[in-house]
Amino acid sequence: MPEQIPPIVYKYLLSCLACLILFFAYTYRNYYYLIDTNNYFQDLYFEKLGTTKISGINNVDKRFTHPLRDYYILSSFNSCGGGLLTKDYVDTRPLINTISRGARLLDFEIFQKNNEAVVAAGLGRDESGQCNIKGTFNHLSLNEVLSTVREHAFSSTAPNPNDPLFLHFRFCTNKQLAYYQTGNLIKKYFADRLLNPKLSNNGQYWDDKNNLIRMKLLDFKGKVIIICSDDEQNYKKTELITYINLSNSIKEYDFTTNTDILTNNKESRSERVENNKKRFSLSIPDISNKITNGPHRTHRDRGINFACTYFAAGEDDDNLRETIKFFEKEGSAFVLKPPKQRFVEVKIKEPKRAPKALKMSKKKIDLPMYQGAI
Repeated sequence: MPEQIPPIVYKYLLSCLACLILFFAYTYRNYYYLIDTNNYFQDLYFEKLGTTKISGINNVDKRFTHPLRDYYILSSFNSCGGGLLTKDYVDTRPLINTISRGARLLDFEIFQKNNEAVVAAGLGRDESGQCNIKGTFNHLSLNEVLSTVREHAFSSTAPNPNDPLFLHFRFCTNKQLAYYQTGNLIKKYFADRLLNPKLSNNGQYWDDKNNLIRMKLLDFKGKVIIICSDDEQNYKKTELITYINLSNSIKEYDFTTNTDILTNNKESRSERVENNKKRFSLSIPDISNKITNGPHRTHRDRGINFACTYFAAGEDDDNLRETIKFFEKEGSAFVLKPPKQRFVEVKIKEPKRAPKALKMSKKKIDLPMYQGAI
């Protein structure tokens, strides 16, 4: 007769099986519960705020007749994020919520996973320029994210669907495939809304007429503007560069952080205000596991166009509340900067015509000692 298995072995096997079941149950519950919790609290907060008071720009209101560079623009940071930057999740629900509040700059951190460009969240690059690992448990395909943007940013989901839309890409990968795929997906979803080639190609072909710095806000109604912030500049080696309108490799765009603004690092307050009159500037919150928004008022005081705000920071974040209140009070995602922060081109008047007596035409000379013309 075969020897019977001791009862203790059965108990051990049952314990192992129970542990496995609990592990998978916990993982499953944690995954869906945390995403649902993030989305629930953001939904609840936005419901408390009520319907947004933001509406679209128009051709009648004189506030919208200035150059694009002269505006503060309601901007989102990590637009698919719903919680922390590490050990948390990204989802399309926060993206849709952000669009519904009127934000017209959407920010995405791009990674490459299994030969695919994906959107996730993390701690960015370290001081040596190396990418830190992806911080969130999951990721979203860039295809799904841009499809969601296309579906909602130009529809009734947004209170301002005809306003210009800026897409800001921060790359945390050195793999070329992610750049190629990003370019292809931009073309796939926004080909009919992209700016003309003279305004693209990373500013290479700008002239007096086709120039983002000089052109009016209303010239960009319904358009998509592509911004890329990548210290490695790997986009220059791929087709993506043909779609880029602004990047941190051109002098007309400045990419900075909350700390740089608060400490006057790199530029003093007065220098930054003066420089921002003739360029576009974008700031992001300081990168840490739990994002705390910087004071939007201080960023406005420096003339920052795109002071990116993390919309998932929650109702305890005073700076998120102040940002939303500021733009809703103005009723637009595009708020004109005060005159002291705007550059005014001084055109020299055409000189008056010289009197006939001063004309340089030849004059006849008839004197006793000389006859002729000079």
